[in-house]
Amino acid sequence: MEATADMGPTDVSPTAVAHAFHAAASDAPAEPPRWLRRGVEVIDGATGRKGVVQDVAVVAPTHRPPKRAWLRPVRGGCEWTPKIADLSPCPDNGGGAAA
Repeated sequence: MEATADMGPTDVSPTAVAHAFHAAASDAPAEPPRWLRRGVEVIDGATGRKGVVQDVAVVAPTHRPPKRAWLRPVRGGCEWTPKIADLSPCPDNGGGAAA
């Protein structure tokens, strides 16, 4: 879609994008927890959903630590990308929280 000057009220200014990006950066841990790796079952505290870590991702290509993980429901389904700060290991991981 080509941007035009008359796109209307849905326009997002570059300043708004930059502010949102920096605000999101401040809620991420300095480093992802050591227990957060592919195949580990976790709880998304923001939604209460249980999922299996598929990957850990950086939202934008930067030198900053990852802020989001890709999760898939335990029995399969559509992935979602919660904030790493909202995740905790499932108690039935056999001690997966040990660092």
